[in-house]
Amino acid sequence: ACRHCREALIPERHRMIDAVGLGGRCDFAAPQLRCQVEGIADDAIGAAPREDRFLQHHLVLGAVRKCLQDLAVGPDQKLYASEGYTIRQLNLAEKTLTVIPALAKLNQTIIATSLSFNPAGNLCFTYPAKNQIFEIDASGAMKIIGGSGTDSGQSSAFGKTVSPRVIRHISDGRTIIVDNNMLRQLNADGSITDIAGALSNDPATDGAATTARFVNIKGISSDSKGNIFVVENNRGGQVRQTLKDGTTRLYAGSFTEWGNTDGMLTEARFICPSSVTRDDKENLYIADSCTNAIRMITKEGKAYTLKVQWATPDGKQYQVLPGPFHIVWSAGKLYVYGDSNNSLNGALFQIPLN
Repeated sequence: ACRHCREALIPERHRMIDAVGLGGRCDFAAPQLRCQVEGIADDAIGAAPREDRFLQHHLVLGAVRKCLQDLAVGPDQKLYASEGYTIRQLNLAEKTLTVIPALAKLNQTIIATSLSFNPAGNLCFTYPAKNQIFEIDASGAMKIIGGSGTDSGQSSAFGKTVSPRVIRHISDGRTIIVDNNMLRQLNADGSITDIAGALSNDPATDGAATTARFVNIKGISSDSKGNIFVVENNRGGQVRQTLKDGTTRLYAGSFTEWGNTDGMLTEARFICPSSVTRDDKENLYIADSCTNAIRMITKEGKAYTLKVQWATPDGKQYQVLPGPFHIVWSAGKLYVYGDSNNSLNGALFQIPLN
């Protein structure tokens, strides 16, 4: 049976693996979990995912002590997470999220929210409380590279921002920030260029550059050509696409209808899309926190829901990812942070796709 018939093809034999424990406690997770996930993946010759193709994947899960603000992949292909006042690196071998010594200068006055690595390999992050954007090099030296706030008495002469909540370095070399309900470009000199959207409370609408309107942007990603994908949680759950010339259009989902329906682009429905990432084959992956689901949109425009199944050591079975909020792709794997009840506890999942 196919996914659209709501029956997953479950292999007769399942390989169970020990989970990576990340410390702390969680209502739905504990160290030493043994997990598995069913989903769509490419076959051995790299063909595009399709409805009748289901391969077994493995899911790694562990409790996380605090709420993770964002996930990012470094030039070393390792996973980094912002955890408020600290930035940590995922260490699969030691089953921990460890504080990076070079980032130890991040102190108790600066909260790293969104993370992204620039082409030079330096980590950049946003600090919305003071409308600032920082860069940290490999030595740990930290400097302000954008924003309108101040820090440690040092005034900022950069372009004005309102609330830079998300930062991403996209495929064409641009640095894109989500500032309130706008997409803006952070230039090398710290100046800001408006790309799409406006600082308004108007309903979400498509259009050219700043005539378009966004509402409640949750995350962004890009394709290999530099087109930007935006996920919003508005009157409906939608994915928008902003082309390089600034033109914005509805890409998937609906402006007016919520749902958890698979299908072609605007036939698909979402409820609470909270994060988006892209793999090396131009497929998009979207975390939908309200439906506890990971949705995949292939480069051909087909939207699927990845089938998930995992078990605790005491035999309890689950078929959803609890409250997925952040998602990032790296080297054939998805990393997903989930929080089932918006508390300060959560879990980090690893889903190999190949």
